[in-house]
Amino acid sequence: MKTHFKIIGIVVLVLIGLYSCKKNDDAKPEKKQTEQMYAVKIKSVSPKGKEEGAIVIGTKEELNRAFESGKSMTLERIARKNNIFSPKDPVVGPGDPSSPDEECWTEINNYYEAHYGEWLELANLHCTDVYRCLTCPKAGIGLFVMYVIHPTSLKCTVKEAYQQYQLAEFNYPEDDYDSKEVYQYIQKLK
Repeated sequence: MKTHFKIIGIVVLVLIGLYSCKKNDDAKPEKKQTEQMYAVKIKSVSPKGKEEGAIVIGTKEELNRAFESGKSMTLERIARKNNIFSPKDPVVGPGDPSSPDEECWTEINNYYEAHYGEWLELANLHCTDVYRCLTCPKAGIGLFVMYVIHPTSLKCTVKEAYQQYQLAEFNYPEDDYDSKEVYQYIQKLK
């Protein structure tokens, strides 16, 4: 009889153990809440000097902080094929101890000076900020700097008509940054 009670006791303990394990298995793991990402369309200058579509992505707060400064900023390229960038903190400039090689900055500054006039003309024509992302292909450091060219025309400043940057939802995971779909997204973004 004692053996019979032992067997029943063991069966009850096993059932309780299985039930409690099953209950834990049914509990759904909490999904990590990620912030909505946004994109701002800019133009990037390729190593051959050709302007290409590009985007800067980040959370709304990151992009607002980066673009509202109205100054140039360093960017980090986060895709191999597509022109996708992320604001980089802190912003470094020539002469900064954490800055890459001065030769790279010289190359970027020379290109900027050579093309500033045409970009300013474009900004004044459309009363909108013009964004250009430049790099130093000859120095090969991998530094990317975005410049903001503000319109200076009287028609733009008096009417306060020029547009600011526009945030667009960016709903692609990191694994898709080099995909054809993201390339098409960049091309369609205004």
